[in-house]
Amino acid sequence: MKNLFNLLEKCYREDKDKIAILEENGKMSYGDFYEKSMIIAKALDKLKLDLKKPILVLIKDEGLDLCVFMAILALGGFYVPISSKTPKERLKKILEDTDFAGIISADAKENAYINIEEEIRDLKYDKNFKPQNSAIGSDPALGLFTSGSTGRPKLVLKSHESILSMCRFFNEDFNFNDNNIFGNQVSFEFDSSLKSIYLCLYNRASLGLIPTKYFSFPKKIIDLINEFNVDTLIWSTFALRLMENFKVFSYKKIEKVKMVMFSGEVIPEKTIRYWMENVKADYYNVYAPTEYSFNCLYHKIKADENLNKIPAGKEITGSRVLILDEENRPCKLGEEGDLYLEGPGLAMGYYGDMEKTRLSFIQNPLEKNFPQIIYKTGDRALMDENGDVYFKGRRDNQIKHQGYRIELGEIENSINSQKGVNICGVIFDKEKESLIAFYEGDIEAKELKKELKIKLPRHFFPKEIIRLEKLYLNANNKVDRNKLKEIYNEQLRKNNSNN
Repeated sequence: MKNLFNLLEKCYREDKDKIAILEENGKMSYGDFYEKSMIIAKALDKLKLDLKKPILVLIKDEGLDLCVFMAILALGGFYVPISSKTPKERLKKILEDTDFAGIISADAKENAYINIEEEIRDLKYDKNFKPQNSAIGSDPALGLFTSGSTGRPKLVLKSHESILSMCRFFNEDFNFNDNNIFGNQVSFEFDSSLKSIYLCLYNRASLGLIPTKYFSFPKKIIDLINEFNVDTLIWSTFALRLMENFKVFSYKKIEKVKMVMFSGEVIPEKTIRYWMENVKADYYNVYAPTEYSFNCLYHKIKADENLNKIPAGKEITGSRVLILDEENRPCKLGEEGDLYLEGPGLAMGYYGDMEKTRLSFIQNPLEKNFPQIIYKTGDRALMDENGDVYFKGRRDNQIKHQGYRIELGEIENSINSQKGVNICGVIFDKEKESLIAFYEGDIEAKELKKELKIKLPRHFFPKEIIRLEKLYLNANNKVDRNKLKEIYNEQLRKNNSNN
């Protein structure tokens, strides 16, 4: 395989009648998928876009979006998916920072955007149209935006080869095949969706698209999973938590799911226990940042293990992790250090930012004789005597409080495990030397404080516990600590003005 579009070409040649995409309002065979993609490719080809620049696609997480992705790949270009519901301020930053070849939308209202529905309205599939696709494995296939520490999103570039390699290695470790039906709930703008999309294409399997809007009405999600006969869920931890919060399995059971793979954040014990009690499947905790395609670590969860301390696990075939101390020496077993990644899944770097790429994708300090690039994750981890890696939080989320080094995520994990808490976030007021916890849920703050006194050591205990109607999440569906700091500072200002 030279590039990712070759996957769709192969599926089309081998079985064009096989169902590729299942949606709430219909389905698409591999024949339909390929031909619609080629119609779009022909329309885009006429526009003479600069294929050396990224093409932004404003997505609705529908089958048409996947056809647009494939059309861009067919031409030898690379795509960047962004939700059509992206807040204007974030989209403005993205457009200011990145020089796109074009902006594609299914229902474009801006004159500068390419309205793909209009472009293909009068076009039919032309079997004689053969675009000059010169893309090879080392070329960029797609870019994904991830949050930057400066508040400006970073565009992570992934090559064709990084995704093709990880498809091959995932097949070795998880035995996917053409009978699988993946149920995707992750927006296409997030890294986790790539596994469902490209493992489906790699294996000529089927992909069921579950609209994210139904996470407010999760009974409908169960109905769609069963209607599509989904057997594999590759979801975010956040989605599993939502389903557990709504206690959806009291409505109906999931019938055919045999594998549940999740990532994104530490899963609370109550969530994984609820799923394992109600859905008899193989459960895998997997790990990797956006800068690594698919995942580099995995752990198969056993019912009798400590569900409050699930490891990130062992290396996926083809991937390697390094845990180094402050002097760039390998940590001993059980010793916490900085986590680095190596392998074919590594991203190419950050589009348009060679300096940031140079600082994050570095020469392996253990190798002095030849070039070997590793990625500096910013995560802290340790490896135990069994070779399992345990995630210990983010370097930038560590604080010093009462003489102790504390990871905010560890406090959040303890609070999230409490009954009546849906989700929580913790911030640190350095000036006042205070921990402040915010949460969303049914339990009263007074009662939660009482429960936490039994669980948390004194130096972990929040000075304030504040209940919110809704906790703010960032673009990656993680608690937005910056927003919590704004809320807290506003509350301080009000208190000071009243005194």
